[in-house]
Formats: sequence, structure tokens, C-alpha cells
Amino acid sequence: MSGYQTYFQDLLATSHDIQKWLADFHRQRDVLLHACDEINFPTYFRLVKRNVLSTASSFRDFNNAWYLSTAWTYLYLLQTTCLSIMHSGLPLHFDVDAASLVASVESTVDNLSKTVPQALSAQSGFSGRLSVNLFLRMITLHYEAQGRYEMVRWCGDIESALYTPDQGHAGAWMANWERVIKLPRISQFGEREQTVSIR
Repeated sequence: MSGYQTYFQDLLATSHDIQKWLADFHRQRDVLLHACDEINFPTYFRLVKRNVLSTASSFRDFNNAWYLSTAWTYLYLLQTTCLSIMHSGLPLHFDVDAASLVASVESTVDNLSKTVPQALSAQSGFSGRLSVNLFLRMITLHYEAQGRYEMVRWCGDIESALYTPDQGHAGAWMANWERVIKLPRISQFGEREQTVSIR
């Protein structure tokens, strides 16, 4: 078996292990889906005007949300790497159903999206926003590639909502970013003029 085939086999095995871990975690930790509405996720609805989710995940504590969003992020990366290898034209000696893998990728991205409403809650604080920030660009690119532009716009709304310090989600350094970093402005003659803030 060549190197890439061993690599592909390891990726598939790890993907299956993560999926099994996720299923066990869901059963053991009572991860629930709730209607994504103002009653269940009031902060999210105050920050995000264009809701596209019908349901969202609810977790007992932030650690559970962190573990699941991290696992789904890893799973997405593994699954898309498997798809890239499958589409590369390299001969593979594995019976892998590409349609099932694509469906699993879509499910993974949708599960990540469903963690956002609770992550934006005041209880999740800055850590919740950080967890969303870790995967937001990744799912935005996925939705763009799939032509799901309503979800791309939603991701843009989420990105804007990540930087509202009045909710306790952004640290003081984010709220006062212009005071933190100053760069010198150099005039056309090479003389130092004044410092300007980055915005």
C-alpha cells in the first residue's frame, strides 16, 4: 500500500472515531436541540438580525460546547481532506461512498452552525465568541463553495456580532484596539509624520 493510501485510510479511521465519540458524547451529556427563537437564545436574536437556523444546540455548560465544536471542526477538516484525495484521481483501494461523505460534511457544518446561538450568549462570554471565531471562516468558505449565499450572509452577520464588547464577549483590548496598536505614518519624503491607529 502506498503512502497516500495509508494516509487516506488513517484519515477515514480517525473520522469514524470522532463520529463515534460525538455520538457517545451527545448521549452522555444531554446535548439538546431547541427551536432557534428569541425565547431560547435572546442574546443571539438581539445581535443577529437575520436568523437562518430553525434549531440550535443547547449545552449544559461551555466546556461541552467547546468540546463538541472542536470535534466537529476536526471532523470537517478530516472529511474534506478525504474528499480532496478522492477527487485527486489517485487510485484508491477502498470502498468509500463519496455521496455519504459529502452528506456527512454538510451535517458537520450544520452542527457547527447550530452551536453559534448559545456561544453568543452572555453566559458564554468571550470564550464563546472565541470558539465561534475558530471555525467561522472555515464554514463561510464552505457555504461559499456550495453556493449557499444565505448562509454566507449569516456568517457575515455572526462575524459582526463577535465584536460587540458591551456584551462581555470582547476583551478590553478588542474594545480599545486603536489605543493598543499604533503605527508610524511615513510621508512621501521618508520623514516620520504622526502615528495613526489601525481600524
